Parts: sequence; structure tokens; C-alpha cells
Amino acid sequence: MDILETMGNRVVGTGMRERERCVAINSVDALMGRERSPGPVGFGGGPAASVGQVIDQLQADSARMIANWVLRVANMPAFRAWPDLSLVELQESIPALLNATLIAMRSPDPSRDPEPETRAIEVAERHGQARAGDAFPIGVLLAEFQAMGAELRLAILRISNGDPEMVEVARELEGRLTRTLDVATIAAAEGWVDRTQAAPR
Repeated sequence: MDILETMGNRVVGTGMRERERCVAINSVDALMGRERSPGPVGFGGGPAASVGQVIDQLQADSARMIANWVLRVANMPAFRAWPDLSLVELQESIPALLNATLIAMRSPDPSRDPEPETRAIEVAERHGQARAGDAFPIGVLLAEFQAMGAELRLAILRISNGDPEMVEVARELEGRLTRTLDVATIAAAEGWVDRTQAAPR
């Protein structure tokens, strides 16, 4: 089983209707204050894309990934318990979290260039603190990061489009994604715990 197939097996289908996805995308764009970015273009017919080029495409497609993420987590029972929670409120810190994750993934070795990963850790920690402040269970927080990983892997598969020349790039991206999400998830959990313990009883 090659790396592209492995990544595909780790992605959970969204099961969303196209209209819902478009509404969520527009909501993300409004939150980020920008025009809709074009979707990723394929690399067929040319040399294999570099890791940096694929990350460029992922950043260009960030609104789509966030919209899909929102629809994933919005169906979790814990989030559904807040019927008045709007999509904008739900995803408020997600653009910064996704962007910090993608920037950290650009570094092949955080020990040589620790700043991007440190930034991702800081953003994740604040996200965990915010979720604790909103009384969300830690299990939901962890599920959010799983959903983000699924969306990123799905986007990488979409860009690679089964191109055998992309196998090495996809393998490298999978390693960087796993590394970054691992430390970010830990930071978010620690932020959640710190905020929960500091709350008055």
C-alpha cells in the first residue's frame, strides 16, 4: 500500500451537501476578510511539485478546508448542544490555527528552524484555552484536531490526484503533518487543562 492510498484510508468522508459547503466557505471568507481564493490546480503533465508548492496550494485552498472542517465538527454532539453557536463563532480561531500549521509544515527540521513550530504551538495552546473557557470537553478539542488532520490529508490527496511522481512529496508532507499536529494537539490539551484548573470552583 503506497503513501497516497494510506493517506486516503485515513480521511473520513464529509457527507455534506454542496449548498451547505458553499455557505460555510462564504462564512470563512467573510471571517478572513478576503475574496474567495481559487481552488488548487493540478500538476499533471509537468514535473512533480515540491513540498513548498503543495503547501502553497493548501494555503490557497484554506477556506475550503475550513468550511469542510466546520461541517465535520458542527455535527459532533458536544457542539450541537449549543444551538445558538454560529459558524463564525465555531471557527473563530481556526484560520489562524490552520495557517500556523501549514507554515510549520514548511520546515523540514524544526530543530534548525524552531520558530514556525513554536508559533503553531502557541496558537494551538490559545485555542485549547478558548475551548476550555467555552466549557467544551477536552474530547471535543482533540476531535477538532483529528478533523483538521483529515481535511489536510484530503486536500493533499486532491492536489496529488494519484500522480505517482507525487508519492515522495506526499510521504514527506504526511511526516510533517503528523509531526506538527502531534505537538499542536498536545499544546491545545495543555492549554485546556491550564484554563480549566485556573477557573474558579
